[in-house]
Amino acid sequence: MVSAAALSEYLVDRAGWLFASGAPDEALAVAATRRRVLGIGGGTVLKPAGRVWRLGVVLLDRDGRLFATGSVTRAAEQRQHGYTSVSAAERSAVRALAADAFAPGEVVNYDAELLTLDAGRRNSFGPLRISDDGDVLVEWARGGGLVDFEKYLAERATLLVGGAGPS
Repeated sequence: MVSAAALSEYLVDRAGWLFASGAPDEALAVAATRRRVLGIGGGTVLKPAGRVWRLGVVLLDRDGRLFATGSVTRAAEQRQHGYTSVSAAERSAVRALAADAFAPGEVVNYDAELLTLDAGRRNSFGPLRISDDGDVLVEWARGGGLVDFEKYLAERATLLVGGAGPS
């Protein structure tokens, strides 16, 4: 088990292993408001914010920063379909926003929350929890129970690279 005190070092090590293993990563984006110029423009845009590995309920970037997985889309031009539902139209609009900043077909993660552990607090940090012993646990699904974060991340990393797990 990895302790809350050792988590940062552990995440940097895992990020290095994923990078060296050639694990496929995905884009990370943040929503921003486009600046209006002379009253023209404005609106929401997705801005590139780095690359991450999606490891179940968490995203890990190359610097070892951990994010709670938010929403995901694939960059694609918006198409008009007849009689679409409101939710389908919204998903199409988000794909179009992603296409403005990313290559067509690129998987884009957005609405991800940066997770920072404060070992002095015993409550939750997104899907992460700190046990009474100071070990990091993860809630792998809402209401799905808590499991050892180190084992969870190793399993997800192994699945991502499609082979031998991290040492």
